[in-house]
Amino acid sequence: MRSSHQYRSAGAEPRIVRVLDFDRLPDIVRERLVRGLAEGGMPAPLLRVEGDAAGTIPGSRRFWLGAGITSGFVWLLLWFVQFGDFDGNFAVQPRVFVLLHALVVSLLALAVIVHVYFRRSKDEGAPFPSGRYLFSLDLVEVRGRILTVTSLATLRRVEGRTGGRRGEVILVFGDGEAAPLRVLGDATELAGEAQAAIDEATRLVLPDDQPAIERIDPFFELRVADDWASAAHAAEEKNSRVPAFRWLVLASASVGALLGPASWFARNRLSDASMFSQIREAGERGSDDEFARKHMQYIHMGLRHRSELDDIAFERAKRRVESLAAYLSMYHDGKHAAEADELLFGMVKKADYLPTYGIYLADERGRRHLDEVDDAMFAAAKRNDSPFAYRQYLEAHGKKNEAKVRSELLPKAEIVDARQKQDVTELRAIERRYGSRWAEEVSESIHHVYADRLDLLRLRKGSGGDDARAIFRPLLTALEMKGDPKVVLDVDFILPNAFLDAEMGLMHKHGTRYHPVGQVFWKSEKDVEERIFHSIVTRARGTFGGAVQFQSSTEKAAPDVPRLVVSMSLVSGSEPFVSTEDGHVFNDVRIRLEMHAAIPGEGSTPSFVTTTGRSTEFLPNDYDSSSKRLQLVLGTPEKLLEDVYPTLLRKASEELGELLAPVL
Repeated sequence: MRSSHQYRSAGAEPRIVRVLDFDRLPDIVRERLVRGLAEGGMPAPLLRVEGDAAGTIPGSRRFWLGAGITSGFVWLLLWFVQFGDFDGNFAVQPRVFVLLHALVVSLLALAVIVHVYFRRSKDEGAPFPSGRYLFSLDLVEVRGRILTVTSLATLRRVEGRTGGRRGEVILVFGDGEAAPLRVLGDATELAGEAQAAIDEATRLVLPDDQPAIERIDPFFELRVADDWASAAHAAEEKNSRVPAFRWLVLASASVGALLGPASWFARNRLSDASMFSQIREAGERGSDDEFARKHMQYIHMGLRHRSELDDIAFERAKRRVESLAAYLSMYHDGKHAAEADELLFGMVKKADYLPTYGIYLADERGRRHLDEVDDAMFAAAKRNDSPFAYRQYLEAHGKKNEAKVRSELLPKAEIVDARQKQDVTELRAIERRYGSRWAEEVSESIHHVYADRLDLLRLRKGSGGDDARAIFRPLLTALEMKGDPKVVLDVDFILPNAFLDAEMGLMHKHGTRYHPVGQVFWKSEKDVEERIFHSIVTRARGTFGGAVQFQSSTEKAAPDVPRLVVSMSLVSGSEPFVSTEDGHVFNDVRIRLEMHAAIPGEGSTPSFVTTTGRSTEFLPNDYDSSSKRLQLVLGTPEKLLEDVYPTLLRKASEELGELLAPVL
């Protein structure tokens, strides 16, 4: 080597391209390449374009490993989510899932192919990413272990072009342009920096600049010795180059197109088989509800086994009328339809029961004995002769005798039923429902209801019977004349002046030891009125049935509606309750009740009057201090002074209910 010469001369043509094998490079060159391309050391490339930007496989080995695992997991999800699940919408996947299977299989195939490539790169290739790397003296393209080294000796200039997301750095040689290097960032600026570095390298000479040359030239030893042939790639090994990434994508898409539909088809077949297996098990050991649910769901979702399911369903349906009817409705065109109908018809005739006939007539599908069952059900309904029986016939879609039932038998049965229940309101509703044809029979039934109640009043004995007749005979007569059982029940509870005067006297006599009723009355007034209202309504319903129908005075009523007026007032007993120890004094409160009927156009009936007695259950000593201490020791509820009068009034209202019994 001369003692001093220019290391690189620019402008010579044509460009020099060498194809080298990484494994044949000198150790020091390999170490220098690994340091610069894999470890971030020197010599570092001016520009580097890896992955898809270089036309090679994008992404790292870790990325494709993750992509493969994810694709496999998604494929498993496509297979086993809602697999054989009767409650899932995708137990049998629709055709659109073919695309999902194909896509996932394609991605998995691509990941496997790339994994094989990376394994090959690990075993045979260079230990740094494939791509294009621009050094100061060479453009190096790496594919696996094959390095294509293009000398920059004939480079004329470096240009930067912008446009799109990536710019391009163009190397212009004497015989044309090299493939562009797609870069991120300002391509013009990067091209300028690369041009400056390349120009700087042209000014380096040996041996003066050897340290600087070694920092920028990974192939220093080969270049100085001009021993490129020792590292040249053998021609017979050229098939080891990795194909372009687009061909790998195309190959994996072909695999997905073939295996995706097959995967979808196989998954649905196996899921269908799983569902059928569950149905068969439910048919042998499951409950009726479980089998029916799975049976119906399989009918909507299942693919195969329809014939076998027909056999299982028929064998199970033989056990009960309801199951056999449901089977016949579902498989009315099935191979067992005729046998099922004969069996169902025989079971229905043997039962001779209205609901069973209704089960047969409820659905016409598969039924061959509709007329016979219709006649039998009509005969059973006539024997029963009740509104319920005739309604069952109509609800079961009985047709042969429908007109007769609707126009004659059902109205007559309803009238008889309402008359037996003394339900005048229902009798009027029947007349409105079926027209004036039944007006005479309805009126006769209403007369019978009130005549029957009046007869019961006449049979009442004692003073209670006299009071009841005095109030309710005119009331029932008026209600019969109107043909309307509505009566306004007006209940009122008042605090009279006489009670207030009595309370003032007790306060004068006993001073602070007396506990007045005070505001307690206003708090208990509504409760007492409601108790008496419900007591009268309950007792009247038992006595008069539907002949009298009470409504509250708060409800709107026509002026001609009769009223049952109940007036209550608070009364003070002659002797108060007095405790022996603390001397607490309590009023002996009682309730006086007066009841009469007010009939429009006829005036008021005589009144029934009664008053509650002195409470025998109230013990004033329970409120003394010693009693409270004992209650505390025993753990019994403490008797509170504020509860005295509410308790006495509640007991008095309960007693009033009993005092009303002879009248109601």
